[in-house]
Formats: sequence, C-alpha cells, structure tokens
Amino acid sequence: MTQPRRQLVDPTQAQCFHLINRCVRRSWLCGFDNYSNTEFEHRKAWLTTRILELVDIFATGIYAFAVMNNHALRYFADFTTI
Repeated sequence: MTQPRRQLVDPTQAQCFHLINRCVRRSWLCGFDNYSNTEFEHRKAWLTTRILELVDIFATGIYAFAVMNNHALRYFADFTTI
C-alpha cells in the first residue's frame, strides 16, 4: 500500500532521489518512432532546458540526468534544508 510522502521523507534532512518517467502505449519521448513513422528528436533539447529551469524553481540540484528514447532518468538532491 502506498504511503504519503510526509511519512516517507524527513523534511529536516537533505535527501537524494532517483526518478524515472516512462512513456506509455508505444510512445516515444525522443528519436525516431518506427511505429508512427515520426521524428521526436526536437523534444530532447526542450526537456533538457525545462529540467534545468525547474531546478531553480523547486530549490533542488541535479547530479545527473539522461533523456532517452522512451524515458527520462534524473538524480537530484533536495537543497531546501541545507
């Protein structure tokens, strides 16, 4: 059973999280999608820019990130308590 984030994370401690976002229903995030015969490479630059913009808004720092054809992977730290 899922638990609320307030029970899982101590807000007084700096945290490090590993996040993955995946596409569904044969969707492609970036690159060439053979199923729909469509090119989505332009999204990679858009996602990179957007991730770096959100770092400042949410007071976090990114250790590393990768934007792949069917998912995005990010490691970030919460700097709100440091």
